[in-house]
Amino acid sequence: MSEERDGAVASGMPDTAGLAIDLAMEEARGSPALHGHVASFLGDQRSLIALQKHHLIKQFAHAAQLGDGHIGSRKAVTIKAA
Repeated sequence: MSEERDGAVASGMPDTAGLAIDLAMEEARGSPALHGHVASFLGDQRSLIALQKHHLIKQFAHAAQLGDGHIGSRKAVTIKAA
């Protein structure tokens, strides 16, 4: 998302994604037939956010493991050199 926003700013074009969602939500507010579609969309968005959080946590855990391993390797090399 930030890449899209950065691209829009770099190209001089406004970011209209938020505006499009606002307009769609406003239209759905006035049309009871669209309420189910909006609820489904928001449910999908929540699921996507949960999935992104899960993957981010896994990435941080993996990065922390790699970081600890590198520090441990450096200590071992320093001890052997001394």
